[in-house]
Amino acid sequence: NDEIVPMKVMMAVKNKDTGEVTMKETVVDRDDCNRPDTTAEGLASLQPVRGPGNYITAGNAS
Repeated sequence: NDEIVPMKVMMAVKNKDTGEVTMKETVVDRDDCNRPDTTAEGLASLQPVRGPGNYITAGNAS
């Protein structure tokens, strides 16, 4: 985290009960990294979001 520069951003927040989306200002000041249970096999099984022959998946699009 020594190379992360804190940055103010707007984040969309969805109310689970009503579905309403509001915008909230927040500060991004750390790298969330991979989830603890992420594996190479799990990432390899993700389908490309733009169809076959493309390489953008939920695992590399953040």
